[in-house]
Amino acid sequence: MLLHLSLVIEILSIIVCIHCIYGEKFKLDPVTVVSFLGILIWLEIVNYYDLNRVYTCGSYILFFIYCKKRFKKNIIATFINFCLFFIILMILQFCGLLVATFLCPGKDDLKFLAGSLITLIACIFLLPIIKIHRLSHIMQRRSKMVLGSVGFVLLFIIIMNVQSKVWLGIQVELYLLMIPMVIGFLYLVYKCCFSQDKVEQIEKEILVVESTKGSYEDLLMSMRLKQHGFKNQLAAILSTQYTYDTYEKIAKSQSRYYEQIVNENKYHELLYLGDYVVSGFLYEKFKEAEADEILVKYEFATQLEHYTIPQYYLVEILGILLDNAVEAMKELKDNRVITVEVKKTENEYCFSISNPFRYIPFEELQTWFQEGASSKDMGRGLGLYHVKCLCNQFDCTIGCGNIEKDGMNWINFILKIQKRTM
Repeated sequence: MLLHLSLVIEILSIIVCIHCIYGEKFKLDPVTVVSFLGILIWLEIVNYYDLNRVYTCGSYILFFIYCKKRFKKNIIATFINFCLFFIILMILQFCGLLVATFLCPGKDDLKFLAGSLITLIACIFLLPIIKIHRLSHIMQRRSKMVLGSVGFVLLFIIIMNVQSKVWLGIQVELYLLMIPMVIGFLYLVYKCCFSQDKVEQIEKEILVVESTKGSYEDLLMSMRLKQHGFKNQLAAILSTQYTYDTYEKIAKSQSRYYEQIVNENKYHELLYLGDYVVSGFLYEKFKEAEADEILVKYEFATQLEHYTIPQYYLVEILGILLDNAVEAMKELKDNRVITVEVKKTENEYCFSISNPFRYIPFEELQTWFQEGASSKDMGRGLGLYHVKCLCNQFDCTIGCGNIEKDGMNWINFILKIQKRTM
């Protein structure tokens, strides 16, 4: 009984570990449930017929298939993440088994159950805290140094795992010596790549600042020039009482002047966003939409001051979402409008980008964020999968849904980024 329970907990800990590697929360979807049962049946067959423990390694083939089906990444990305998962899991399982050996000496079934529980607890609480998915993002670059280092560690872990399966035991002294070295080695690889990331991030942000500086200066100059003509516009409005002889003509003329002033100053609130890089970028994108005869309505209920995601990647995400909305509007003849809102809560900033669109079922909406997915109506290859990857990397959230406005269905993308604690 304890052995069966240990198998269930071990499989559950493996699936939770895989989700942590991919930066996703654990969910019992149909693919996960079917895979869980299939792997459990295979391990039960191995135990029932008292087969060599080497046959239990066949379950890792099933786990690889599960990773490919559940997360739908390409075969190389799936293999890289699977290698990382295997390394992390073996380390956690050994540490859990080592602790269980001291807690339950001489009781194998109870020892394996305690070890499995410790591993599961570590997967649920420890891996999200250390943000293990960031190591996955580093490995996805497939640099020779990173892949070579991880390949060396993986080979060592495989040898130790096969040793325990074939000889039905482990050399505790060897594990106690090598596991800390493996952890330290992975940490050094992570820190080295993280430092390289910082350098590349600074270089990218410099390029973004330089590219948006001109747009922001154009916005600022445009608003200053309009301020000089503002008094003339007010004088023209006041003079209508002397140039028209009826109230209806005065009201019509003043309304026409008002609409002209509002239209010429419609982007002035961009100056109050507080982040001139984002302001300049949004001004550039709004003007591009205007050139395509698309109306952009925006509302900023806060200023952007400090946020955790790098400025370069925030601009990249907003660009993809706005390009998607513009692409969708090109197919419409009427109601060509996009709304952009920025709000603030206690811990995060919320960006909302909406546009009229046909109703999309929830299941189809989820496929938009999958690798290789595209929608003719929403534009091809515009990077929603890339947006999701960036959000996972920098602890942001991206969501999409149907909302109703003015009796019509709209598609609404909501991006939430964390505020930086000072």
